[in-house]
Amino acid sequence: MEFTNTNLNLYKTFVLVYETKNLTRASELLKITRTGIGQNIKELSKQLGVTLFIPQQRGVEPTSEADTLYPTIKKAIESIIETEGILCSLKDKKLDVVRMVVVSSLADFYIKQYIKEFYSKYPKIQLEFSKQVDSKTDFVIDLESSFQDKSFKTIELFNGHGAFIVSKEFVKKHGLAKEITLNEFLRLPLIARAGAWQEFIRQSGVNANPFVTKTASSEATHLMVKNSLGVGLSSKDLLEKLSDKNIVEIKVKDLKMPYVKIVCAYQKELSQSAKKFIDGLIQYCSLSAK
Repeated sequence: MEFTNTNLNLYKTFVLVYETKNLTRASELLKITRTGIGQNIKELSKQLGVTLFIPQQRGVEPTSEADTLYPTIKKAIESIIETEGILCSLKDKKLDVVRMVVVSSLADFYIKQYIKEFYSKYPKIQLEFSKQVDSKTDFVIDLESSFQDKSFKTIELFNGHGAFIVSKEFVKKHGLAKEITLNEFLRLPLIARAGAWQEFIRQSGVNANPFVTKTASSEATHLMVKNSLGVGLSSKDLLEKLSDKNIVEIKVKDLKMPYVKIVCAYQKELSQSAKKFIDGLIQYCSLSAK
């Protein structure tokens, strides 16, 4: 197929001049000078080798050649405009995707509550959750004490008092009193990622012998606690909100619980959509804590 040097703007000018029969009015609609309108008509007439309009005292009069040309050009331009509208509509419907890895059980709880509110405000942003961090990941939400990758920047989302949690069955099995000693505590199986427990012991200033931990994600901690596999490190806030009567808190004498701080960790700069999600989550958690 061969293409000529036809300029679409010349035909747009032609259609408006044909319909208005007035160069000044066409100039106002196209927002170009009257001289520009005249030059476009002159150039199109030259390319087609015909006279399109005859000057009149108060405007212009289309020629028979213009009458022949107009229906076809009008239809073609309308088709182009319609197609442009369809493409813009498809572009508007295209979802912006925010990809995240959520490790913290506390954050996971809040996010599940917040998602409905987020989608109602930003229906064109799609949220994707993954277990693994990859090049497409926008951010990770985790305990500050557990996330050790220094190449990431962090934003604090929220924090709360820590809590040791166990199942009622575990309490009965090990004969745990309302308050146990540190030595009794360290002899119990601990369910958490080593990094979180080690950081907790360091922050607490406890001179304890090395102990073995079972590596588990925060998401798995509550499930393992419910199955009476050991002691989990969680937060009082999450414990209250979960309202699980089978999971209780135990106290350890002379061991002050640190704050459980949840952070958003990211390497690449956050997109506008990711910022909207994080800002909204911070506000949502703040209001929920009141």
